[in-house]
Amino acid sequence: MRISLRQTSSIYLLVSSLSLTQLACTAEKAEESAPKMADAGDPGIPCDFDEINDFASGPMLKVETPVTGRICPAEDEDWYRIRMGGDTRLEVELKMLADISPVNPAYTIHKTDGTVIASTQERNGRASGVHCVGSGTFGINVRDASGARQDVRNDYELTVKTG
Repeated sequence: MRISLRQTSSIYLLVSSLSLTQLACTAEKAEESAPKMADAGDPGIPCDFDEINDFASGPMLKVETPVTGRICPAEDEDWYRIRMGGDTRLEVELKMLADISPVNPAYTIHKTDGTVIASTQERNGRASGVHCVGSGTFGINVRDASGARQDVRNDYELTVKTG
């Protein structure tokens, strides 16, 4: 047996495991003012690619100043840049701000020519590492490790430290 319920100006009560009783609402035009409900196939919150999808458009990070972002839609990547002076140690911490997320956060560090110089993947909703980098501007690419997941509701937080 298939039961399908649509949002209307009525309230439904399940009075036994086999019967459904309908109580009518008396307010006029209740159907027009009722909020629209997302169906089971709708993630509930729309998302689209943002403007920081390449090295050149990535905002410059400030040391020990967290930034937040969202991996949404699937295959989304966010880029950030950091300017380093001398042979410096770069510590990166990337974490999901929710206890449970479908996203497995990962990052890679790139030279301006695109060469990957370091990478790491998620462990329990976090990806972090300490990397020795030279001087110059580097890009940090944040993404889902598999590239196939998204999280429409929960942000990540990225923090960099130098030493």
